[in-house]
Amino acid sequence: MLRASTLRLLTIVAALVLAVMSVLIGGMYWVLVVAINVVLLTQPSRSKVGEEYSRYIVLLSLLAIVGEMLNILLGEYTHLYDGIIFLKVGLEAYISAFFMTLSTFMSGLMFISRMDMISGSIHLTKRWVVLFAMMFALAISVGSLFFEFVYLYSEGYYMFNLDSDNPDPADRVSNNLMMAGPFVATFASALFAIITTRLMRGHGKEVLYEEGRR
Repeated sequence: MLRASTLRLLTIVAALVLAVMSVLIGGMYWVLVVAINVVLLTQPSRSKVGEEYSRYIVLLSLLAIVGEMLNILLGEYTHLYDGIIFLKVGLEAYISAFFMTLSTFMSGLMFISRMDMISGSIHLTKRWVVLFAMMFALAISVGSLFFEFVYLYSEGYYMFNLDSDNPDPADRVSNNLMMAGPFVATFASALFAIITTRLMRGHGKEVLYEEGRR
């Protein structure tokens, strides 16, 4: 079985590839998402504390990145999702939002558990750690609204009510495109929180680290 350190290296390489792919298709916000993930993944190896995150956390971070890479390849280059629309938004956008939520949930889990470990002033329960990870994922998804707005505006979508030729808000597809990410993140982050809580049942927070070192 691959060690967490090996998986971490693979994740960093995959993150760099995804960042390039995202820039090429205009998905700039993914660059921020993978940057946060990479910074958090590399932090333990530079810390005096020395522990590394559990291989399962690193593996899920890698899964989110690889999943989005495949989503881009299938959606942008093979057009597999063409014609699959839900609430005026293509399937590719929903899948991307799902993997983004998984990546940011893992980032939130790493961040708060790390702060809990190295700080002597806070001692969070497992449920608080999971709750923070969920809120972190939701916060990042809300932040994507600004980047999505700028991207859609640059692409010529109608964004403002004062535009004389602007369609009725009920028919404006930009609203749906902007809300797809937060919509998916709301349910996906709750699902990840429930699964994580159940997997941690009967264990301490040490399961978040390689070989249970705490």
